[in-house]
Amino acid sequence: MELKAIDLFSGCGGTTAGLKEAGINVVAAVEIDAVAAKTYKINNPEVKVFVNDICSISKKDFEDYIKESQIMLVACPPCQGFSTIRKNGDDDPRNQLIFEYLRLIRELKPDFLLMENVAGLIRGKGKHYFDQFSRDIQNEYEFTYSIVNAADYGVPQKRKRLVFHGIKKH
Repeated sequence: MELKAIDLFSGCGGTTAGLKEAGINVVAAVEIDAVAAKTYKINNPEVKVFVNDICSISKKDFEDYIKESQIMLVACPPCQGFSTIRKNGDDDPRNQLIFEYLRLIRELKPDFLLMENVAGLIRGKGKHYFDQFSRDIQNEYEFTYSIVNAADYGVPQKRKRLVFHGIKKH
């Protein structure tokens, strides 16, 4: 059975590039910013791009793209409210978007999960969001996460990132 990925909060396609490099078929992406979505589409013409608010996306939008396949649901939700560099905090409305990822996990019931974000999501400002997210999926998914330095993976900058992986329990 083929593994297909859906890239949420896709931006211009950095995560999709990595997934494709790993041999994963990215079939759909969601990005609210029209300019970023246009760049994404230029670089990934074979992928269905939904230029829309994640809050208005549902399982039915993806059904034609994920039939008879294993699904990986990928998300890089906005991080500004969790960043230790920014002054945005708990009242940043973008912090709630991690729960839109959770909503789509519940709707789609993907086989695999992948999320990337700033380290502040598991400590400091974002910890209670991450703890709630983790509690809400722990019965359906085994998961692990760690903080990695992007420079250790060939990125030309020292940048600490949270990488979260999950697999559906059977």
